[in-house]
Amino acid sequence: MYTKIVSISRTIHFSQILVPVAIFTIPFCLAGPQILVGTLVNALLFYSARKSDQKFLFAICAMPSLAALAHGVLFAKFTPLLLYFLPFIWLGNIVLIKTFQSVNGVLPVKVVISAIFKTLILYLSALIFFKLQIIPQLFVTSMGIVQLVTALFGGTLAFSILKIWDERSR
Repeated sequence: MYTKIVSISRTIHFSQILVPVAIFTIPFCLAGPQILVGTLVNALLFYSARKSDQKFLFAICAMPSLAALAHGVLFAKFTPLLLYFLPFIWLGNIVLIKTFQSVNGVLPVKVVISAIFKTLILYLSALIFFKLQIIPQLFVTSMGIVQLVTALFGGTLAFSILKIWDERSR
């Protein structure tokens, strides 16, 4: 009986406490490179798609961008322009998780489709803001290919770790 309580407690502890703390702390404390920070954040998003309670997903999707904005170094003097992207980043993260949860198929296909949808949301919003001369070109690249790469790397990292954990718990 005691081991069941400890096991349940550990699952709740990691998914409901450590993931939100980590997903905020990583972009708040690390100044870059974006490929590392983005990969770690996306890994936690994919982990959340599999393991977190649905009621925490919006908070988990919003925290990384709020942390990056609060940290203020991701885009140097252009970081305040990140404000324009907050709703699109949140939407992109939600779409990443929900797409991953709803697409049928093998894991790599689910990761790729989810990453593409997230990237399309962010890239198209950046392209529109750029065409309206609201943001510099830097954001178009960061919200395009960099997002795709970090989402793909993050998905690969998350499910490599989950696979190891699943094998150990057998």
